[in-house]
Amino acid sequence: MNKKTSNNSTNENLVKSKISAAYVGGLKAQTPNGQTGIFAVLDENGNVIDSGDAVTKKIWKVCLESHNSFWIGNGHLKVLSKPDE
Repeated sequence: MNKKTSNNSTNENLVKSKISAAYVGGLKAQTPNGQTGIFAVLDENGNVIDSGDAVTKKIWKVCLESHNSFWIGNGHLKVLSKPDE
């Protein structure tokens, strides 16, 4: 993950892991030694409720839907098409 990050990086509060996102690639987590991290849902006692690709895909989908809803609600997202010729 040799991506240039700004000082406003969302990773600034993480102690050991890195999280990245790309529109095409979705969410990714990386451990300090470069291994792929796994996203999980934990309860308040630290018990793993769900984990793995299904969680990663669901988190990504919720993020995109939320972002798109924000733009639609503010009139910034428009879909344009040309008439059939």
